[in-house]
Amino acid sequence: MKRILFVDDEAAMRELVRRVLERQGFFVQAVPAAEVALMMLKENIHFDLMITDVVMRGGMNGFELADRAKTLQPGLRVIYLTGFVNLPRRRLAELGGKLVAKPVMPGQLEREVRHMLAA
Repeated sequence: MKRILFVDDEAAMRELVRRVLERQGFFVQAVPAAEVALMMLKENIHFDLMITDVVMRGGMNGFELADRAKTLQPGLRVIYLTGFVNLPRRRLAELGGKLVAKPVMPGQLEREVRHMLAA
């Protein structure tokens, strides 16, 4: 069973994504903040994929979280979710993951997850 770490500061979004992906047979750990995700990774809890919102309340955004997470788990794949079109964007090659626009339909999210896990 593939393990997914989902990071989003909105409770409704965490619950929706968790339910959608668990129905597809994935184990999903949904957490409300970048700091919580990093704590889990520092405890050597393995995940195959991290899905993170880009803009979250608090200090760290999804890009910064992914940079730190990849130092703790170098093989970690990342999907970035964002509802903002005017983000200061890095070149896609620098992201080391896939940028997906919100709102994302459940079928599209499942396809993106399966594609990233197969890569």
